[in-house]
Amino acid sequence: MCDVLIIPKDGLKALLLEFKQVRKEEELETAAKLALDQIQAQAYHTELLQYPYIEEVLACGIAFSGKSVLAAYATYDLAGKQAGDVHLTSRYSRQEEMSS
Repeated sequence: MCDVLIIPKDGLKALLLEFKQVRKEEELETAAKLALDQIQAQAYHTELLQYPYIEEVLACGIAFSGKSVLAAYATYDLAGKQAGDVHLTSRYSRQEEMSS
């Protein structure tokens, strides 16, 4: 089971979240992609097939290092059983925000 699964009461999109923590900021992208790969490899989206009103899933792999975070995400079409392209967010660091 993934770390967080959000199932909407109604609507069409569910949310799967998998978290990873790394020691070095340079490892954020790799860890975020690894978390997203884990969602795909473990087929966590199959838990949602029991909810016929859910047509799409947003899967997010989120990696943390200290106060920095980066996410990799993709959408999955449950009806067509197709995965979308993988996207990365910009790295966010609390330290960068404080120095601005």
